[in-house]
Amino acid sequence: MMIKKEDRSHFRKVIIVAIITLVVASLGFLVYDSKEPLVKPFLTRQINPSCPYYNDFLGRVYYRYTYYPSSLFIVEPIEKKVQYYWHRVKNIDDKNIKIEKVLQETKVGPRAEMQKICIASDRNNLIYNNYVFANADVETFEILKNFFYKDKNTVYYSNGKVVPNADPQTFEVLTTDKCPESRFAKDKNNYFEATNIVEQEIYKSNCVEEL
Repeated sequence: MMIKKEDRSHFRKVIIVAIITLVVASLGFLVYDSKEPLVKPFLTRQINPSCPYYNDFLGRVYYRYTYYPSSLFIVEPIEKKVQYYWHRVKNIDDKNIKIEKVLQETKVGPRAEMQKICIASDRNNLIYNNYVFANADVETFEILKNFFYKDKNTVYYSNGKVVPNADPQTFEVLTTDKCPESRFAKDKNNYFEATNIVEQEIYKSNCVEEL
């Protein structure tokens, strides 16, 4: 049975459109930068065997956080319950990331693997987990309580926000039995709630038990 010329032409067009669609869809998948941390990036390569930082096939940097989901009904071996969050480390020089130091290891779940806590850097930033601290000093960087951090020059909060006017030498995080995970801190001049200067009375009214 002979295929008419116009039918062959139509068939070729369909094939070409299908190939183009497949290529575009594939590129979209490969370049896709998922906001869902449970989605593993494509073709990852660990940057340094001591720390959970990875490049994907485009060279973008990810931090892999190990966690142990709690469950009332464990029906499979415990070691298989360990899962990962993949967090893209943004606004850094991906090509110049390096591991500066390994701070410690934390065991995640019974019989589970160790989660290593590392400090990395690029040319301009210090990187802790997937948080970026602009111009932070690697040698004096400290992890404080309740998402506060500091180096010899600057105090930071949360994911790298600078705490304005805070004095690193006298800065301390304030916790009480009432507020074990408070966002309050102080230095020699001011009281802070997260990155804001507040009155001492605000701290007391929130976190100090009345006599």
